[in-house]
Amino acid sequence: MRKQWKILINGEFVETSEVLEVINPYNNEVFTKTFLAEKAELEAALEGSTKAFEALKKMPAYVRARLLRLVATGIEDRAEEFAEAICLEAGKPITDARVEVARAVVTFSIAA
Repeated sequence: MRKQWKILINGEFVETSEVLEVINPYNNEVFTKTFLAEKAELEAALEGSTKAFEALKKMPAYVRARLLRLVATGIEDRAEEFAEAICLEAGKPITDARVEVARAVVTFSIAA
């Protein structure tokens, strides 16, 4: 099994009391674990996303574009890791998973 992943809420990685086992659909083995957000985490995430939206809409377009390019680059830098995770979680062939990751890079690049 790979490492256990915390969930990201308002810029912080957190654990909750409820662990989610992520199972590979081909062999029914747990390949990693993460956490399920509970009511408090969901409320905090919603509040944080509202604040982030308010801040982002006030930013100049060139700043938002730069941030979106950073997201695209970050995905691209970890493309194989993401593709492997998609393969293990969804049971997709690796070639399809790589296309999905590449599409995400394109989506953020176009948005920038």
